[in-house]
Amino acid sequence: MLNYSKPAAVLRICSLLLLLSVPHRYLAGILPAAALPVWGLCCTAVIHFLHRKGIRAEAAWGIGFSAALLIPASVLGVLALIPQLIADTLFLRLKLIFGLLALTAFISITSTVLFISAERWRRYEPLAAILVFSLLFFPQQHYRLTVFSHPVFAAGFAGVFMLIQTAVLCLSSGKRRRSAVFFSVFIGLTAIILALLIRTFNKSSVGNNGGLLEQKLFEFDFSQFLQLQDEVKMNTNLVMVVHVDQEYDSHLFRRMYLSGWSPQKGFYEKTAPGEPEQPLRVAGQPEELPHQPFLCRERVSQEIFTVNLDPASLVALDYPLSVTPYTVWDTVSFKGAYKVESEILHGVPLDLITAEAPSGNPEEGLSAEALRFYTAVDSGTKELLSPIAESVTAPFALYYDKVYALLDYFREGEYRYSLRPGQAPDGDQLRYFVTESKKGYCSYFAFAYCLMLRSLGIPARVAAGFFLQPESGILNYYPVRANMAHAWVEVFFPYLGWVDVDPTTEQLAEGEMLDFSFQAGGDQFTQLLDEILLNRSSLRARHDGALSAAEAQTVAQRISQFFNMHRGILLCIAALILSLLYGLFRAYPYLIIRFSRNNRKIILTLKRLHKHPSEAFYALTQKAKFAPTCTDEDVAAAKRLYRAEKKRRPDGAQVNEPYRKHPQTDSYDERTDMDTRRSDKQSPRGGMLLVLFLFLFPLRLFPASGADELLQKADKAVQAENWDTAAALLEEGIARYPANELFQLKLGDMYFNNGLYEPAYRRFTEGLRINRYNIKLLYGAAGAAAALNKEEEARLLLHEYLSYNPTDIFGWSTYGWLCFKTHRTDEGIKAMLDARSSYGDDGCIANALGNLYGELFDYRNAALYYRKGIELAIQNDSLYSASVYSYNKAILETEFYHFAQAEEDARNASGYFSRASGYLILGELEERKNNFDRAITYYAQSTKDNPTPLPLINLAKIYLRMGHWEQAERYIAQIERVTDYSWIANFGMSTAQFYTELYGLYQTLYEKKYAAEKIRVPESIKDAFVRSKNLTKYSALVRYYRAAFSIHNLKLAKEYTITDAGGNTHELYRNSFYYRAFQSAPFKARRYLHRAERLETSVIPQARPSYIAEKGILLRDAQLLREALETLDPVWEKELREQAAAALIGCTKKTE
Repeated sequence: MLNYSKPAAVLRICSLLLLLSVPHRYLAGILPAAALPVWGLCCTAVIHFLHRKGIRAEAAWGIGFSAALLIPASVLGVLALIPQLIADTLFLRLKLIFGLLALTAFISITSTVLFISAERWRRYEPLAAILVFSLLFFPQQHYRLTVFSHPVFAAGFAGVFMLIQTAVLCLSSGKRRRSAVFFSVFIGLTAIILALLIRTFNKSSVGNNGGLLEQKLFEFDFSQFLQLQDEVKMNTNLVMVVHVDQEYDSHLFRRMYLSGWSPQKGFYEKTAPGEPEQPLRVAGQPEELPHQPFLCRERVSQEIFTVNLDPASLVALDYPLSVTPYTVWDTVSFKGAYKVESEILHGVPLDLITAEAPSGNPEEGLSAEALRFYTAVDSGTKELLSPIAESVTAPFALYYDKVYALLDYFREGEYRYSLRPGQAPDGDQLRYFVTESKKGYCSYFAFAYCLMLRSLGIPARVAAGFFLQPESGILNYYPVRANMAHAWVEVFFPYLGWVDVDPTTEQLAEGEMLDFSFQAGGDQFTQLLDEILLNRSSLRARHDGALSAAEAQTVAQRISQFFNMHRGILLCIAALILSLLYGLFRAYPYLIIRFSRNNRKIILTLKRLHKHPSEAFYALTQKAKFAPTCTDEDVAAAKRLYRAEKKRRPDGAQVNEPYRKHPQTDSYDERTDMDTRRSDKQSPRGGMLLVLFLFLFPLRLFPASGADELLQKADKAVQAENWDTAAALLEEGIARYPANELFQLKLGDMYFNNGLYEPAYRRFTEGLRINRYNIKLLYGAAGAAAALNKEEEARLLLHEYLSYNPTDIFGWSTYGWLCFKTHRTDEGIKAMLDARSSYGDDGCIANALGNLYGELFDYRNAALYYRKGIELAIQNDSLYSASVYSYNKAILETEFYHFAQAEEDARNASGYFSRASGYLILGELEERKNNFDRAITYYAQSTKDNPTPLPLINLAKIYLRMGHWEQAERYIAQIERVTDYSWIANFGMSTAQFYTELYGLYQTLYEKKYAAEKIRVPESIKDAFVRSKNLTKYSALVRYYRAAFSIHNLKLAKEYTITDAGGNTHELYRNSFYYRAFQSAPFKARRYLHRAERLETSVIPQARPSYIAEKGILLRDAQLLREALETLDPVWEKELREQAAAALIGCTKKTE
């Protein structure tokens, strides 16, 4: 007999499935989405089945958990014995998640057994489930809600889970437990737990969002109190998108100003005496904001699209004058949007330099009471800061000079920017910053500068908001991320108002590394910008409680607007309908004659068509009208007479063409129809209608001149970088002339040239649907697809382009590169050789052949064509190309162990043209020799001109080799923040390979951190707990990143399984990547290592010692390791020698 509610059990299973789906959000790289939920469901079903069979709870738990461990273990054992790729892959996948399956089984089985057997557990299980859910859901890295792609989904998920738990509680409780007391206690405890978690989350999020932003579950906003913290972190969450003219992108966007000061609270929001409250919220309808006019101000418009910011938070430049909230399109991407008109001080006017100190005269813009308020500072702080401020400003008499002398003291003096200011020994962070550490983040500089100004009697207040990075903008739209939150100071100047002054220095403290992720493309920003550009025309002013002008327009106005936008299409449709109706009207009599079965109607219709009937024909018509019968013979006679008499002119003259008798004279044939239509076309009325039609509609139906005019205007707007106007004109052209692909082409070009590859790709492909033969569209679509790392699609599009434009040599070389990227080497070689024979020698073609032959390990041909390409580039005075080809040849020489030649080619590459890649290969060669200082110098030089993360990857690797994992961790964090992957299109790397490199770095990093923590001696009991927690954390992260590394190596191996036209399946590459994937299972990995060794040593004999070392490390074979140490190159293979030596030491320790 069941002692629990069936509906409660069903709902409980649903909540368990939701709970088990959360780990996938963290471990998506290694954990399939359905793995844990399905496994948990199976375990729960087994326990319910055993319970129905009458097995006791303890026994059911033992049977269920044993089965849950034995089944996957048995499957692993079977897969381990099968030497097939599919078995190896399944073995690896199952092995990686075996621990998670065991933990899931334990939780599912234990909780289900308790639910069935223990009434008290059924009462408290919902509370425990909510606690576990909260622990999984909230404390993520840097207190960021990144489990779900959008806050709406996170809120929905959490809401459903809470509802289910409440329902389970109600259904599973008995009558006594359904009392109001118990239920209120449950709700109260749940609310307390959630409140504590949320409070901890919000409080901790401030320090993890630059010390300024506070994350309130699903959105950001600024904290009302600004305090100084000993350490803050940054994150790159996109907060909003700003649209403003490029001329003003260096200005600061203020969220609020903080006027109140307290040594305990810090700066906080407080209204000065006699001043209106500052506008902080966006109203539900357009609003004019109170403001005082000041001199030298200009009006600027800006648009704010909020993503993770409270949509009612007002962010604006300087003095906001008006706010217009928008009603946005149906979307979950944006929380809201609004337009702000502001007055700003642009530049440095003369009035600012010659301004006098404020006197408290209200006409200056600041009353005496407000002046006292904005210069107020406590005695302790004044005693600390006033001497410094007075000594700095003593040589200056002018008000402006004092303000900016003190500014230079912070910006150009001894102070440095740091996210880790450190903990003050006495707890006074401000004093510690000013007098000792002299390093801090923006809030430290704003506090000290503002209070020093106040100590001099200069009115000042702290402002908080965001800065823009001009280089990150696209089409005058700028991403604003959480790490762009900023604090600065506003200083009052009489008659000019409050002026922004930013005291934060740009000089970094020693060991500090900052990366604000200014790359615009490839991430959420470009997707949102694409959405904005698509839906801009639908933005309308929002009027809560009242209709906007756009919403209140009449039906007639809407119809008129629709007609104006689509008049070309509508007029064409109207003309077509009129033509069809006119044709139907003219053909109606003939349709009656041809298809009607009413003999009388046929004869009378013939009479209407016959303008000059004979007496015989007239007699037949009279018979049709009045005779009791009208036969088929009468119809045949009438048709015969009609045909004969129709051949005669009205005056009785015969037509020149003789009348032809038909075999079946009793049928009305097609010749008759043609003759009658020919006669009817000569009707004056038909000609008049045609003339009238052509007079009324020619310009409407063929509006080529209007399209050309729009295209010319758009071109001028693009040349002037007036992106909004250009986009609006091209979108208008697409709407008005949907059959003209040139508008799609122009818009695609504009997007592509500004790094918006996704919308560019869409525009190009839409244009190709209109005209597949436009070669510019084909070329543009191929380029956009390549930038999106859709190499195979790009290759096909470029091949189609070359079929129409075969003389494009650069296009052929690009095709060869895409064949190299898609591993279709034989096909690429054939195409390049054909192009070379048709169009002669070209450096680009030669370089492409070098790449393709190099992938086939054909050293002779690869080196030959690289040298040919370099010669041609030098002959044509194209030193940049010569540098690229030399760099590629250096890579080839390195692969074939010709290190001296590789070094010479690398130096030539840098000598021909100073490129980041040239420094990169030089650094790699120096690192091979363990010349770490020189390698770091080259890598650092490469980062200056290289927007890709490749030099950062190499810097992280070399610092990990040197044991400086703290420095390496900073570089890895910068790599992680890279979101624009279009750079991969220009390098011999795929997205999977990039992630393989990244996960390999993380694995090594946490191995180093684990080793360092393991040898650290704890200083106290609390520190011992911290050490244990860190060891557990680092061990888990090593396992995760090792698993992710293996999974992405499997993906890399699959990229080489495509068989090209020549039958080359790239066995060497494939086996190498499989070996790396299965390294955690040596008995599986060695088979692939043997295959790779056989293939590579057949073409590169010098590679044999490296394979001996790899086998020795994999199998922990001391004999192989000793052989490797004897045969490895002592100059160029030092890293592998170090690894072999370390493995040999480990083997020796085990034998002892």
